[in-house]
Amino acid sequence: MIREYARLFRIEYLEACDEVFPALASAEGLPERREDSKHLPLGAREVLTAYYSDDSLDRGGLASYELEINERRVRLALATRPAWSGLCVPLAGLGRSSPQEDCGISATVAPDRAIDAFRSSALRFLCEIEAKSLEIYDSPIFRLRQLDPRRGRLSATFSTDSFLHYRLSAGLLADELTGALAQTRSIHDLLAAPDKHMPLRAQVLPHGGALADFDNRVCSGGVLTLLAIARPKPHNDFVVLAQRRSAVVSDSPGLLSVIPKAFHQPSVLPHSQALASEVAPSATLYRELFEEVLGGREVELADRDLQPMWFVEKSKPLRWLQERPDSYQALCVGVGINLLSGNYEIGTLLVIHDPRFWRAFEQVLRPNWEVANLIRCSTLPAPSASPQRGLSGLIRATDQWTSEGLMVLVEGLAYLKRQFPERVSLPAIRVRRLAPVPAELL
Repeated sequence: MIREYARLFRIEYLEACDEVFPALASAEGLPERREDSKHLPLGAREVLTAYYSDDSLDRGGLASYELEINERRVRLALATRPAWSGLCVPLAGLGRSSPQEDCGISATVAPDRAIDAFRSSALRFLCEIEAKSLEIYDSPIFRLRQLDPRRGRLSATFSTDSFLHYRLSAGLLADELTGALAQTRSIHDLLAAPDKHMPLRAQVLPHGGALADFDNRVCSGGVLTLLAIARPKPHNDFVVLAQRRSAVVSDSPGLLSVIPKAFHQPSVLPHSQALASEVAPSATLYRELFEEVLGGREVELADRDLQPMWFVEKSKPLRWLQERPDSYQALCVGVGINLLSGNYEIGTLLVIHDPRFWRAFEQVLRPNWEVANLIRCSTLPAPSASPQRGLSGLIRATDQWTSEGLMVLVEGLAYLKRQFPERVSLPAIRVRRLAPVPAELL
């Protein structure tokens, strides 16, 4: 731990020892934190959407992502741009490449101009982990350097970094907000003095200009996928999957999201020649589909010498898709910046339009430990079904969703409705995108 702390903050090992040992001694007497995570999601969204006003986001050429659901306005904790919404960019198929998925690796070292601001908070976090005898693991991640998604192309440049670097810098912003919500009497009090209660955020992500400055901060991210599988007669619909996140995961516990939902990271070593083939978001999509939905083995740190796409041969459903490239399509449908930690969120849709897949593999859909409940919804309403149930009811539960998950759900469903109108009908709900580009979605 000391060696990593010294490396991250560019100090000598002995200097790090002089900081860590006294802090460890103090941490043993720290009181337990009493943050109530059950009240965090809604409160966090309200704080973040107020903190990053329209004028603030405009400093980075960003705008809020807003929906109107049955005439109720919903502003998500997600920043985006007009060219980042309503996308339909073809992504690579299994074992293939796509010229529209133009994602590369930069060999230059990425700066982190804000790292020193996190030093005292990172020290406290590490000491709390040590005092509670917990473990924190490190692994390679992708870090965004440049992003230019458009309607027909996803152009982005990444470099490799470490999860520990992210967790001890931008990852601490979520902890700060959790603490601020717990220690103030109300959200109103927090917003009355945001710089006092969230000093880290005020230093490193104070406005939209900082959010959009990907190259000068640790901007890690995720790949989220709406999985839609066509069913044969008599259904003639799609089954779309959602998840209730487990209470034991660190990312969005207890909330609704699409599935798979994954950190964008490689499964090979950072200096491997195979790294370039893993930077495409589609590579993360298929690997996490294997792990989170198809009951596959999760990649462990000791497995980093694996070849890319090693899991395809171990999964009968994925082999079936690979052998039938016309049976499915993977698309990027939207991109956003998460206001909580400044992470990028790449929203994708995997639509399997050959009903034979459902016949063959319906019973194979098995979520992993990250999922408390796997939710299957039809894109056609059942006869005499209550509008409070099914997919329409799920969309209405906006307060229970992660912001990025709800964005991917509605953008993915909008694409399905345009391309397969006979299989998608949700008369009990009306969804419009208000910003950044107004559009009728559902």
